Amino acid sequence: MIVEGIIRTKTKIHVTSAIDSSTKINADGQIGTEDARIPLARTYRTVAFTPGGGRVEVPFVPGNSIVGRMRRAAATMIAKSLRAREQQITRTTYRGISCGAADPKPEMNGLQVDEFERYLKDPHIGLFGGGKRLYEGGFKMFDLLPVTMATIEAGMVPAEYAEHMAMLSAGEDGRPAIRVTGIDVLHRRDDLLDGASEEVVSTISDYEGLFGDMKQEAARKVQAAAKRAGVKLGEEEKAADRVSMSQQSAREYIVPGVAMHFKAALKKRVTKEQLGIWVLSLQEVFNTNEFGGVSHLGYGELNLADAAVNLVLHGAEKSAPLFSLVREGGRDQLIISHPEAKEAAKAASEWISGVTNESFESFYVASAPPAAEGAKAARGKKSAEGEEEVAA
Repeated sequence: MIVEGIIRTKTKIHVTSAIDSSTKINADGQIGTEDARIPLARTYRTVAFTPGGGRVEVPFVPGNSIVGRMRRAAATMIAKSLRAREQQITRTTYRGISCGAADPKPEMNGLQVDEFERYLKDPHIGLFGGGKRLYEGGFKMFDLLPVTMATIEAGMVPAEYAEHMAMLSAGEDGRPAIRVTGIDVLHRRDDLLDGASEEVVSTISDYEGLFGDMKQEAARKVQAAAKRAGVKLGEEEKAADRVSMSQQSAREYIVPGVAMHFKAALKKRVTKEQLGIWVLSLQEVFNTNEFGGVSHLGYGELNLADAAVNLVLHGAEKSAPLFSLVREGGRDQLIISHPEAKEAAKAASEWISGVTNESFESFYVASAPPAAEGAKAARGKKSAEGEEEVAA
């Protein structure tokens, strides 16, 4: 069972890369130049090799990030059901269903047949996997990739989506975009150093001492920057220009309007309840519509109208859009429209409505090691025998 289609970015999207923490740009946005001193937070990206020998960096939204959001969405649905019935789960269980594992040291002994069958059929652990034995999940989520000439030529995105390719302009003059990212340079101001109003100053105790300390720190940074840049200390203006960059930072992002290829593959063994939890979780992730970081600044939104039209579920009996679009409270929202997905979501909701801590505990709580219990009993027996000898 495959869910696949195109979703365009509605706003800038930034997912901070775990590497390149030392990347810097200059005032013109150029990376790695001699005068590059502004720290740049890069978004996730990979390399695409094209048939002609080209090498292009491609930004993407990691599939693992989407899976993590889906898992937490499912955990929230379960928590709401438990709360409504005044039920509770242990901290270990909650940690397991929300992030996959409750213990950093999984059990490596083999699965028993009955446990294997229970895990496969369980609506939650059978879908998301994880747990104390690192059970295998029931689906694969691919990275969200931009539709560009490079990703199509490299085979990363199917050629059938070429009509959605990012273009620099329209009409006969249109040509494929090589880059689909931009950079924001942010300037951090310090109102107390730049000059605050009398009302603000009067509310701060020892403002004069604080201001003097801040001025000394600023002067120290100017001197340090001048020394690093090889500028003579007499050229204060040049040094000040350089040190001003220490108050700046930059963020790389995928630009709005870029078509992104979405694909997820569910295994044949997935049950109706598992499919339902998968669809309900994905629906919640899309409707929350916060992909990547800095969503509070307006980043991270996808065009849900595209998701409603272009995301197709190739089910067992019918291929059709998974969602349809409605407008609620001034916001676009997705509702489940595929018949097979609607039936599965109903079955999943019924399972969630009766879930208890016992439904999960055996999958996340570590088993008592038989060897350890045996050794403990043996030590107890030996100790008892020793006491008898002393008494004799």
